[in-house]
Amino acid sequence: MTPFQITFHYINNKREIEILENSFLEVNEQIDLYEKQFSNTINSYLKSRNEELGSLEKRYEKIEQEAQKRYDEALSTEKPDDQDNIAYATHISGIDHIMHNKYEEIEKIRLKYSDFLDLFSKSTLVSIYSLNENFLNKICDIASQIFNQKIKVTHFNSRDYLKASFDYLELVIDIPKEPFESTISKLEKIQKVRNKIIHAGSQMTGESILEFVKTYSDSFHYNEESQFLRVISPKFTSEFFGLIKNLYEELLWNLEEKQNYKTLKSILENWYGLMEGKITITEIDTKKTSEKIRTIDFKAESDNAKIPDFYGKLTLTSSKGYLVEIINQTDNAIIEEFVQADKDGIYLEMGLKAFMTFNKNLDIRLLIY
Repeated sequence: MTPFQITFHYINNKREIEILENSFLEVNEQIDLYEKQFSNTINSYLKSRNEELGSLEKRYEKIEQEAQKRYDEALSTEKPDDQDNIAYATHISGIDHIMHNKYEEIEKIRLKYSDFLDLFSKSTLVSIYSLNENFLNKICDIASQIFNQKIKVTHFNSRDYLKASFDYLELVIDIPKEPFESTISKLEKIQKVRNKIIHAGSQMTGESILEFVKTYSDSFHYNEESQFLRVISPKFTSEFFGLIKNLYEELLWNLEEKQNYKTLKSILENWYGLMEGKITITEIDTKKTSEKIRTIDFKAESDNAKIPDFYGKLTLTSSKGYLVEIINQTDNAIIEEFVQADKDGIYLEMGLKAFMTFNKNLDIRLLIY
């Protein structure tokens, strides 16, 4: 098989991406766009702030040197420790006035960028939370179509979209809520903060909100007198992106399990389609063995008499994200030729795109036996 023949085959036998898989790919694109915009803007913010502070320091450097020279000249060499002499030298040199002005200008710059960080971070938080609510609602609608459910998430008639979505997934689609409880708890607290930002001008009250703010004291500052919440670091917003990505990754795997791994079967059958004959994935199961490792075990059958039934263990490991390893332990020449044709796993990785989209650092290892 030549590289051209391989490419030609996969182009002409492109697998159709279904609505559920596509929805996760689309929302990840939106998250990536928001995350890139946030990161670029914050980096630009830090650069501009540091440039302004550096420029101010440079401008005052010469002024301070001249003031220091006047101070030294005015200070009597006979009594340099005399308080009257020090007071006179300080006054005549203007050094106190210069330092006061410098301090005011520094604080003005810091406040300007602090206000920007606060407003931009809150705007991003509100936008991402709204995206999250809309996506969860969309997934519920798609799930109702896939699993032929007449009950829709709108029948729950709740203004709390977060609660309604997970209640729907658990009670109607039979996706257990338990694996998501920790994430749901965090999202509920973020929801309260988000509501206060929108409806109360960032004035925060309530024990649960204050506890949340205290937990993330490195990202928020709470003024007890004015009850105003200010964002002082981009750290929490960056972690928020990671939180919803982890949520969607787990949600995708749970929905895939619920539909008996229909998408994974399609991906593997399409990939193995380069071999002559029809390959059918007859058994498949997945396990998350740790926070970083997920395995997919499967059995494949072929209508080609020259290809016996074989098994596969696909391992996805959160690591560096550039290792793809395919190991063939069968003695079958056709399977070996196929493995050599895509030994870098390019087309396998392309097929698994949706399942890798929320974690770009997944290493792939496939054992065929």
